[in-house]
Amino acid sequence: REIAGGLDSFDLGLEMLETDEQPFLDGYLAGRVSLPQLDTLTGGLWPNFRTDYLPLVDYAHARGARVTATNIPRRYARRVFREGFAALDDLSPAEAAPLPPRPIPYDPELPAYRAMLDMMPGGHGGETFPMAQAIKDATMAHRIVARRRPGRPLLHLNGSYHSDDREGIGWYLRQYAPGLRTVTLTTVEQEATTAVGPEALGKADYVIVVPATMTKGY
Repeated sequence: REIAGGLDSFDLGLEMLETDEQPFLDGYLAGRVSLPQLDTLTGGLWPNFRTDYLPLVDYAHARGARVTATNIPRRYARRVFREGFAALDDLSPAEAAPLPPRPIPYDPELPAYRAMLDMMPGGHGGETFPMAQAIKDATMAHRIVARRRPGRPLLHLNGSYHSDDREGIGWYLRQYAPGLRTVTLTTVEQEATTAVGPEALGKADYVIVVPATMTKGY
């Protein structure tokens, strides 16, 4: 619903932090961990985290939101990039706990993954390259499903390649929670902002057009 100060009663998910960094995020939200400490304890905050994402994190937390780190630990994504999904088979139950159940659903013919294959065809970095993207998408979708609360929307922040054209995270949400209602948003830069360019039409349910001269936080 619309209110004077913005959106109330929502939870928040963040691609910018990894599942094993949740305790540090919780410590920050509880006031036990400072922002510089959070930067040190994690793999390093994104360079634009303070300007682009932290205000929303603080806003959401002040309104009772559950704030969730959703991305896969990067060491696991690197293993999938090197060896494919089979690289996850020797993880202990504790290591595998934040990951989606195996076998990981995967469709290499999704246009976004196919484009990655076409970029780096064959061999090392070829067929496993989009798998590394897919395990991120799968983990974020799995965490969204696991951490969402009935009756509260969950706003998930991620790079557009993870959700444009309702692929990536959206595809995995349809595997893990087929009845879940989702709405996607994307942002495009254009010289003229009076209309959405044809290449952006259909990219998401809502397309936000910003001027190419807009100040960036990165």
